[in-house]
Amino acid sequence: MADLVLQHGAWHGGWSWQPVAQRLRAAGHRVSTVTSPGLGIDDDPRGVTLADCVDALVAHVESTDRRDVTLVGHSWGGYVVAGAAPRLADRLGVTPVTVPGSHESMFTRPAELADALAAVSTGTAASG
Repeated sequence: MADLVLQHGAWHGGWSWQPVAQRLRAAGHRVSTVTSPGLGIDDDPRGVTLADCVDALVAHVESTDRRDVTLVGHSWGGYVVAGAAPRLADRLGVTPVTVPGSHESMFTRPAELADALAAVSTGTAASG
């Protein structure tokens, strides 16, 4: 099964992925959600940079000794994933993706998003 690390967008945390993460875990995938520095409870976001968020994502993947992992970034999280991907190249199994699309939300379609992420991670997604 797939090994996924889900990176949130701006102004929310790893908790925002829970509807999708639950479905992916139920399907047998290994899933973790991270919360960027400055966005946790009682965190002070002043002075936190994109580089800090990239460093945190890299540290998460490395500290959990993940291999063949798929990084998924939502919205602004795509920048975090794009910054982390070169540093984690030897650990990635799939090219990073950013979801959902324009005017969509992971809250409005968690089942479809979970299915799409699973298909990408297992190499069964349709190209297009």
